[in-house]
Amino acid sequence: MSTPPLDTGETALFISAQNGHSEVVQLLLDKSTNTEAALDTRETALYISAQNGYPAVARLLLDKGANTEAALSTGTTALYASAYNGHLEVVKLLLDNGANTEAARHTGETALYISAQNGHPEVVRLLLDKGANTEAAKNTGATALHISAYKGHLEIVKLLLDNGANTEAARYTGETALYASAYNGHFEVVKLLLEKGAVLQARTNKGR
Repeated sequence: MSTPPLDTGETALFISAQNGHSEVVQLLLDKSTNTEAALDTRETALYISAQNGYPAVARLLLDKGANTEAALSTGTTALYASAYNGHLEVVKLLLDNGANTEAARHTGETALYISAQNGHPEVVRLLLDKGANTEAAKNTGATALHISAYKGHLEIVKLLLDNGANTEAARYTGETALYASAYNGHFEVVKLLLEKGAVLQARTNKGR
């Protein structure tokens, strides 16, 4: 068995949360362990359990008052990390405990954006049901609609459009969702966007 690393600020609570050992986490919490102790990278026990998809551990930590908004230096929260990986049950737990749907990384991506990018329709649906802003954009101007259209995630594109996403929202270079989906040859996405009124003649800043 390898020796656990000791130079990153890991506590017993953190390492048990990271590995999904809910009974150990419960035991440690019963001894009033600090839920907010963090690694040098600012990862907390809640963050790592959310990232790795351990709802039982996340629930225990939330019941002890773990901060849903604790973030890495990049701005990444537990909600973002769980949405990134499509951990629906953890996402729901965090939202039910007040996690901010609009918390964004330093590059502007929200939980909605990253779940749309990575093709997690059930997470997208849940975030939308909780009021996530469809027009939140990363620093390039790209929205969840733009990235899901670019990736060809038809179900997610439909979800976003049904929740009022703007078909004409564009990146700083002028590319809309229609352009992005056409660029990658996503026929069904292009068809849907046109049916929803996307402007056929919209051009990029290069005139294309």
